[in-house]
Amino acid sequence: DGVGLDSLALLNAAQRVADVFAMRDLGYEDYLLVARTLGEWAELVAKSLAVRCESIAFRSSGSTGAPKSCSQPFAELVEEAVTLARLAGPPQRIVSCVAPQHIYGFLHSIVSAAALGLETVDLRAIPPGSRAGRLRAGDLVVATPHIWSLIAEAGERFPDGALGMTSTAPMSPDLYDRLLGLGLSRLTEIYG
Repeated sequence: DGVGLDSLALLNAAQRVADVFAMRDLGYEDYLLVARTLGEWAELVAKSLAVRCESIAFRSSGSTGAPKSCSQPFAELVEEAVTLARLAGPPQRIVSCVAPQHIYGFLHSIVSAAALGLETVDLRAIPPGSRAGRLRAGDLVVATPHIWSLIAEAGERFPDGALGMTSTAPMSPDLYDRLLGLGLSRLTEIYG
C-alpha cells in the first residue's frame, strides 16, 4: 500500500530525497509523490543521477549549531573518497560499520567502493565481537572510534593485511595501539 506514510510525511520525505540528490534541478521531485514503492523512489533517484550528478547534499547533525543542508560537488567527493581509500590500502573490499547516509559512510562505503570496483560488506548489524572474524586479508574496515573501541574490547585478531579507517571523532593513541596489537595492518585516521 505505497511507502506507508501519510500525506504530510510523504511530502516531507520526498522533499528531503529531492534535496539530497538535487532532483529539483531536473523537475523530478514531483515524481516521488506518485511513486508507490521505495524501489520506485530508488529508480527515480538513479534516473536523475544518470541525467545530472553535479552535487549531493548531506544534513549536518547540529552538534555545532542548527542542523543544515550542506551541498558538496560530487566529482570532488569521488576524488576524495578514491584518494583516501588508496592511501589507506589499497583495499580488496570495503567493510562498512557506519551508516551510508552519513557523509563519512557514504564516501567510504559507497563512493570509493563503486569508483574502485570493489565489493562492499555491511557489518553494521553484526555484533562488534563477531566483526573481526568475518574479515579477510585486504579488507578496509570503515568505522568510528566508538565502534573501533567495541571491536578492540572483543579482542578478536584481525586477518593478515586487514586495514582500517576511522573518522567522526579523535581516536586515542591507546586505542590505536590496541587495534594494531590485534593484527590490524594499518589504521588511517581522517579527522579535523
